[in-house]
Amino acid sequence: MRFVWLDLERGRTVVELRCGTGLNFGLIEERIGPSGRLIGVDVTGGMLRQAGRRVEKESWKNVELIQHDVGDFDPPERVDRVLSTFALTLVPGFDRVIARAREALSPGG
Repeated sequence: MRFVWLDLERGRTVVELRCGTGLNFGLIEERIGPSGRLIGVDVTGGMLRQAGRRVEKESWKNVELIQHDVGDFDPPERVDRVLSTFALTLVPGFDRVIARAREALSPGG
């Protein structure tokens, strides 16, 4: 999967909800480059620790990891893309999460 459908370009800001161990980070980083910003959100500390190790190993300086339940997470304003692969369907009230993510998107996001 190359995330072509996300229309990711250099410098974009991407939020990944329920990022887990950061498995998608490499694919996202490949597209947004060091001038972009990647925010990974997960409720599980163990997953975020693994994601943090991945970030450290790759020396990505533009990644922020946030431990938070996505069910009541408010993404920062003006993000370019919001991504969640599969795990969002496991969140009760995921439609509210999607609505909040949509509100945070910059024009054209």
